[in-house]
Amino acid sequence: MLMNKINFTDLELILKTDIDFLEKIRAISDTIKSILKADRCTIFIHDPKTGTFWSAYIEGISYLELPDNSGIVHDIFEKNQAQVINNVQNNEDYNNTVEENTGYFIHSMIAAPLIDKRYKPIGVIQIINKLGDEPYFDQDDEQVVTKMLHHINDYTECLGGL
Repeated sequence: MLMNKINFTDLELILKTDIDFLEKIRAISDTIKSILKADRCTIFIHDPKTGTFWSAYIEGISYLELPDNSGIVHDIFEKNQAQVINNVQNNEDYNNTVEENTGYFIHSMIAAPLIDKRYKPIGVIQIINKLGDEPYFDQDDEQVVTKMLHHINDYTECLGGL
């Protein structure tokens, strides 16, 4: 099982390092992608005042806002539970806005809520497109994401205040 092989030392070092906020987010994303062998990672933060999710970190484009009342991000946020979504194109909640604007095709993802200390969701992380021979994420990958998020929850809570 993948979970037994993971060393969270790199992730913990990143969290303790005194680097720029956006660099820290990028480093967290790169670590998660490396561990899960994924192509991209996006971090959305919920803004209840504007009724949107905004991209705290997104690859391929500079910024994205999504409405907070539909889509995969909304679904994960509302359920407050991680989910493996393979064959994303066939998911009824999939919003292909990014694909239409960038030409980047999403076929698989793990989406998970970012939570505060009270276990209230403040945003959603998406780990996108598994690389390698196995093009889909599995339940072991989902467990890894959940474990990693427990390590970074204290840090991500400050994202909700941005």
